[in-house]
Amino acid sequence: MWIYKNIMNKILNKICFYSRPDNDEAKKWQLKIESWLTDKYPRIKIAKDEDETEAVIVLGGDGTIMEAVRRYAKQDVVILGLNLGQLGFLSSIDSPDDFIPMLDRFLRGDYKTISGLTIKGDVIREGKTIFSADAFNEIVIQSPLGMVEIGVDIGGEEIQKIRGSGVLVSTPFGSTAYNLSAHGPVVVPGIPCLILTELFDHSLPTPSVVVPADEVIDLVVKDFRERKLLKVTASDEYADVLFIADGIVLFVLKQGDKIQITHAQSAFRLAELQPNHFFRSLHNKFEFK
Repeated sequence: MWIYKNIMNKILNKICFYSRPDNDEAKKWQLKIESWLTDKYPRIKIAKDEDETEAVIVLGGDGTIMEAVRRYAKQDVVILGLNLGQLGFLSSIDSPDDFIPMLDRFLRGDYKTISGLTIKGDVIREGKTIFSADAFNEIVIQSPLGMVEIGVDIGGEEIQKIRGSGVLVSTPFGSTAYNLSAHGPVVVPGIPCLILTELFDHSLPTPSVVVPADEVIDLVVKDFRERKLLKVTASDEYADVLFIADGIVLFVLKQGDKIQITHAQSAFRLAELQPNHFFRSLHNKFEFK
C-alpha cells in the first residue's frame, strides 16, 4: 500500500495552493506560478473548492507541508512541496531556481509519488475512548518533569515496561524528527511500519522496535508521582503525564489510562521529482559518512 509508485501517465487538470498566511515569499511565488500557468498550461484550473483539487502545491518548509498533509490526508490528492524553508525531507523541489522547470515536468505527468501514513492515538479511560488525535510524525507519552511507568503491549503481548521520561511511536516520515533525537532508527519513507522508542528509561537502554503498520500498540500509564508543577492552560489541569501528538496536540493523562495507537485509515502522497531526495537530505542535514 505505502510504496513508491510511478504514475507517469497521470495528467493533472485542477490544482490548488497552500501556504501560511504570513509567508510573503510564498504569495509572490504563487502569483508567479499562476501567471506562468496561464501562459503555459491554460487547461489547468485553480480549484476554488478544495474538495475538487487533484494536487496541492505547497509553498513553504516541512512544517507547512505537514499542515497540508493533515488538511488533505483524507482526499486522493498529490502534494507537491516547493521548499521556501530550511533544508527538509518533505519538499519535492529544494531550490527556487528549479521551481518552474520541475513544475513543468510535474504537470506533464513526469513524476513519481511516495505514499505515507499517519497514526491515530485513542486515550481509553475506564473502558471508554475519551480523546483521539492523529499525528504525522509521532505520538509521545511523556512526563515533562518526572518519571512515569508505562507498559508496552504489541499485538496483545506485553513486551516492555518503561520507567523513565516516556515513550514515543513514530511514523517513517517522523523517524528523522523526535525519534532520531531519542536515538531511534531512521526509516526510509514508504516502508509501512510504526517505530516505538523509549525516552530516557532508568533501566538499561533497550533498542527501538519497528513493527508492521497494521499492528496495534497499547501503552498503559501504570504509575507516576503527582508533582503538580505544570498546568495546561487550555484545561487548567496539572500536567504530570501528557499525550502529545506532533508537539501541537496535548491531553493530560491519568494513572490507568490506555493509549491505543494504530495507523490512520487515510494515507497521503508526496510527489517525487528528484531521485534519492531523502538520502541527499539525510546526508546534507546530518552529514552522514
